[in-house]
Amino acid sequence: MMDEVNFNMVLLDLASGGVDRTSPEDIKTIADYAKPLTDYLASINFKQLATLVAHDVLTYNFNEKGVATSISINTTVAADYLFKRTPFEDKILAKTLLNDSPYTILNEVMHLTSQNYGSIKRFYVTTYMDQFFPAEIQKHIYTRNPPRAKFILKNGDHASFFSETPYLFHILREIANV
Repeated sequence: MMDEVNFNMVLLDLASGGVDRTSPEDIKTIADYAKPLTDYLASINFKQLATLVAHDVLTYNFNEKGVATSISINTTVAADYLFKRTPFEDKILAKTLLNDSPYTILNEVMHLTSQNYGSIKRFYVTTYMDQFFPAEIQKHIYTRNPPRAKFILKNGDHASFFSETPYLFHILREIANV
C-alpha cells in the first residue's frame, strides 16, 4: 500500500530486535540500542520528509551474578496479548521475530531538550483492542508527553500494522500530509 502512493519505506529493527541478532547483553546504553536507527538517519537527506513509526513490546533474564540482563517475551501467551486480532499467517511470522530485549537501557535516564526532541512533530495512535498496553495506559503515555495529534484504531491490537493495516495506512498518510 505504501509503495502505491510513492512512500519509500525502510524497515529497521533496533539492536537485538526482530531480525537483528545482537545479544541483549552487548547493549549497554540507549545509544547502542538505537544505533541501527541513528545510523540510518545519519545517512538520509533531510530535505526529504521522514516519518518514523515506532513500535515496542516481559520476563527478566539474569546473568550468573543474578543481575538482570534482558527481557523476554513468553511466545506461548504473546499471541493472546500482542496479536489478538492479527491474521494467523502474520501471527506466526511475528512470533518468530520476538527476541529478548536489553534490560540495561531501562535504567538509563534520557536527557531530552526542547531544541531537539521538542522540534519533532509527534503523533499517537491509540489501539483500543491492545491487551498489552490497554487504552488507559496509552492515555497515561500520551498525557505525559502530549503529541501534536492523536488518532484512534478502534479495533487495533498491539500489532495494528498486521491487524488494521488499511486503517493504519490511512492514518500514516494523514500524518505525512500534516
